[in-house]
Amino acid sequence: MYYLNIIHQISFLAVVCFSFLIVVFTCSLNRGMSHLRLLGMVFFIPLFLNVVSFLYANEMLASLLNDVSGILLLLALLILLLLKNKSNLFGLLSFLIPVLPIGIFLLILHFGPQFLNSIPRDYTIPLSTAMSLLNMYFLKKEKGRKDILFWAMLLMLLGSILQILGSNSYPMYMHMVFESGAYMLFFVYFYKETYSRLTDKIVEADMKLKAVDRSLNLEVKKRVFEIERSNEKLMNITKTDSLTGALNKAAIFELMEKLMNSRSRERFSIFMFDIDGFKGINDTYGHVTGDKCLRKLALMAKSSIRDIDSFGRYGGDEFIIVLPDTSIPQATHIAERFRKRVDESESPHFTISVGIACYPDDATSAMDMIVFADKGLYISKNTGKNRVSHCPKDNHR
Repeated sequence: MYYLNIIHQISFLAVVCFSFLIVVFTCSLNRGMSHLRLLGMVFFIPLFLNVVSFLYANEMLASLLNDVSGILLLLALLILLLLKNKSNLFGLLSFLIPVLPIGIFLLILHFGPQFLNSIPRDYTIPLSTAMSLLNMYFLKKEKGRKDILFWAMLLMLLGSILQILGSNSYPMYMHMVFESGAYMLFFVYFYKETYSRLTDKIVEADMKLKAVDRSLNLEVKKRVFEIERSNEKLMNITKTDSLTGALNKAAIFELMEKLMNSRSRERFSIFMFDIDGFKGINDTYGHVTGDKCLRKLALMAKSSIRDIDSFGRYGGDEFIIVLPDTSIPQATHIAERFRKRVDESESPHFTISVGIACYPDDATSAMDMIVFADKGLYISKNTGKNRVSHCPKDNHR
């Protein structure tokens, strides 16, 4: 660059540096053939041709190469603006853009520097001016960040006009300022456009990641719910009788102890009942009919109690109903109503006997409650069956 004056040196450095940054920045960060990538590749033209001028220590040739590279740059940008929506031509254009400056270099090698010197210098400046005006015209119709390209083209236009005015120091100095400013604005455009696209991709990726997280969380919650429901079913299976669906003996004991150990320690009653003559039903009609009686009794019991009450099978044909916050008279009334309902049943018809116990009046432990209720059930059996009995505490002793 020693053969260039200071103005051309600054202009040369600005063109080479900003063109290099645009090509590397745009092509490396924009994968795939896109319109923005092609626009960035166009700046390979001034980059290559200005670097080539190093091979020839000739200020006039270097200046001419700079002018030719500027015209080719503006022409390529104009073509890409016109073919913005022709994505089918992107592959061809991506091949032609680097071929153009390399072709010019090969012509110089073949014909010598005289090839460029044969180009009339008077045509380069009007061509550059015309290309700048055409680019500005089409860019004015664009929206968004292409306003930066418009101002860059305006600076290129002003630089060309200053070249027309003369070759003294002041116009040439201003030409250098405008040309350097234009290439700086080109770089700002590509930087902002690429950064914006990268940001959009990051935001899109973040949204997809959040969507995956939401989907994964929903799937995890769904699986946890299914596992909990399966566990609940397993727990219910272990706590319920398979034939009648009533709580089993262990579950009933656990429930009674829970009521006794609660802070409120409120009064509750139980009544134990079984089917009168159940062995005779099995012997006469068979176990299938006996099971039918048990299931029918269980259905009537479940439909006759409150939501807070619990129904369980103690064993064989013996059942227990736990009635929270219920006194002996209340339990007797509920048991009598239930006994009458069973007595009115048909197909098959059977009756029940019931024994009642109350906590803490009759007993203070689950086992004692069962024993006390069984005592009442024994009284009902011995006094004619199909009745409800409560064993007085003195008699129990």
